[in-house]
Amino acid sequence: MDGQGKRVTIFVSSTDRWHHQSLSLAILELLRHEGCAGATATQGVAGFGGSRRIKTAGLVDVALDLPVVITWVDRPDRVERVLPRVAEMVNAGLITVEDIQIYQYAATLREGLPEVRVEAVMTRTVTTVHADAPLAEVVEKLIDKDYTALPVVDETNRVIGIISDTDLLERGDMEVSLSLKKAIDPDLARTLIARLRQSPHHRAASLSG
Repeated sequence: MDGQGKRVTIFVSSTDRWHHQSLSLAILELLRHEGCAGATATQGVAGFGGSRRIKTAGLVDVALDLPVVITWVDRPDRVERVLPRVAEMVNAGLITVEDIQIYQYAATLREGLPEVRVEAVMTRTVTTVHADAPLAEVVEKLIDKDYTALPVVDETNRVIGIISDTDLLERGDMEVSLSLKKAIDPDLARTLIARLRQSPHHRAASLSG
């Protein structure tokens, strides 16, 4: 990604919520899910907006109500497609869009991958889940692992589908992905397990594809 681009700056508060989740993290999750190039959320030490009230970490009564700035840089076409969804999430705040010149965008794998066959790096001991397993079991198996998906097998251990972090996010009643929950606070994911155990009708088969 180089040449002409767009910089979107989103000003919100650290106390803003989207479906009981931090608004700034929910916006980052949306941008990641939509394949956006990249975004960064920065928490300010002080600021004020339309309320005219200065928010600062120096005051105990508003120590948790601090400004958060999300900077998102991307191609113009992707900004045009995704920005309306972001705007729907920001009930109180400010969004600006600027034309910018992108000098360099370096991907992590810009030097390519080594010439190695899949069999040399694949995992041979595979963790699976049965189609009739509750979602709580899926979360338990994923929470302490680096991978984000499980093969779904039948009674003969034949693979009939796969359940991933994206499936949990889109159809499993999760507002923020499990991988993001683990990165922020593993206890959040364990709280989710308890909630899912109270809904035994949520099964892996309903989400696997």
